[in-house]
Amino acid sequence: MSKYNIIQIGSFDVENFGDLLFPIVLEYELKKRINIDNIYLFSPNGGSMPFYKRHVYSISDLDLFCRTHKVDGIVLGGGDIIRLDQNVTAAYQKKFFSSFSMWQYPILIAQKYNIPIIFNCPGVPFNLEPYKHIISSTLETCPYISVRDKESRKNLHSNPSKIKIVIDSINLIDRIYPKKDLELIFKKIKKQNHIEDKFIILQINIAQIENNDFINELILLINTINNSFNIQVVLSPIGYVHSDHIALQQIYTKISQKNAIIKEKMSPKSMLALFSHSSGFIGTSLHGLITSNIYHIPILAINISKYSKVKGYMQLCGLENRLVEETPKITSTFQKNFFSKTDYKKLNYELKKLSKHFDNIAKIIKERIVVDNPHQIINLLENFYDFSVIDNDTINQYNAIVNSGFWKTTESLRRFLSKLHNK
Repeated sequence: MSKYNIIQIGSFDVENFGDLLFPIVLEYELKKRINIDNIYLFSPNGGSMPFYKRHVYSISDLDLFCRTHKVDGIVLGGGDIIRLDQNVTAAYQKKFFSSFSMWQYPILIAQKYNIPIIFNCPGVPFNLEPYKHIISSTLETCPYISVRDKESRKNLHSNPSKIKIVIDSINLIDRIYPKKDLELIFKKIKKQNHIEDKFIILQINIAQIENNDFINELILLINTINNSFNIQVVLSPIGYVHSDHIALQQIYTKISQKNAIIKEKMSPKSMLALFSHSSGFIGTSLHGLITSNIYHIPILAINISKYSKVKGYMQLCGLENRLVEETPKITSTFQKNFFSKTDYKKLNYELKKLSKHFDNIAKIIKERIVVDNPHQIINLLENFYDFSVIDNDTINQYNAIVNSGFWKTTESLRRFLSKLHNK
């Protein structure tokens, strides 16, 4: 039986809950379908995968790795990695053009070495309409494209019939970590942090911490949960890379000490144990919402920053009444809708599609389905310099591709390289 080696691209080198779960889900699902030898992780910085101590390669080494190793598929995502800005996370700001390197560059490498390239339902957070010609050139080289919500498909401005909407893959995490298997971990967390039998998780990131109206509304919400419902609130960070812990510490100093805050750094598995045993989750984190919802814990999404990924998920699950995008409505929405019965029919429908999604990925890898379209890649190469920030790392990556002899040197490619060096 053939054994397959897979590369997965994402943010696996930073301390962010959801990003660290993507490889676990991919490996679990693919191993049920094909004989996996290795799944190699690639991220902008590389290094060690936080909490798991698993090696992560730098994307700058992707070309050499594919040249010297047997690679049967390159999987993009999940996460909000289909973008053209430089602000994926502060941890990458000193690295090469990270958003380009996390999807378009791997597509070039896949073309170079005739490797299937697969979109594992990532997000597309911003409108890419100004670059739709380049996006189209890129996507034409991919045999299978999936994104995690309707807004992501819309933002790509490409042929919608080619792009599948598949709910975020973390929605399968309860199959890997059933609630009953997390009980011992939860009991330890509960004892260490003085958590009561009934409690609601509250999580926010640093984005709105200077917004006094937002902070005051959160304090009102916590007081309402304490006094009207007699439930403890546990402040729990999720994205350490997004400074959740700093924002929550500021909130903690302004609320009743009957509540609790998680001070020690928790692994993703510990977070799952905490969330799955809670009485509810309120927060800004998409993957906090997803993992709580998948364990059938009531959720309330606070989306003051108007993230399309949060809105998209709540819409797919039919939970729009649990979505708050205006600060003054946070407490009132909680009081009105939080404890109402949740209908999981839409979620279950999306989970069936997600299972089919992994069937598709396995089939593409097994049959080595590729799209050979060097003309479209040349279009991408020629246009890239117009809208991106070019540095030496990016130039070196392109030189390695073009000088490899994979494509015949054309006048258009010579012009492209000249523009790169002169920019």
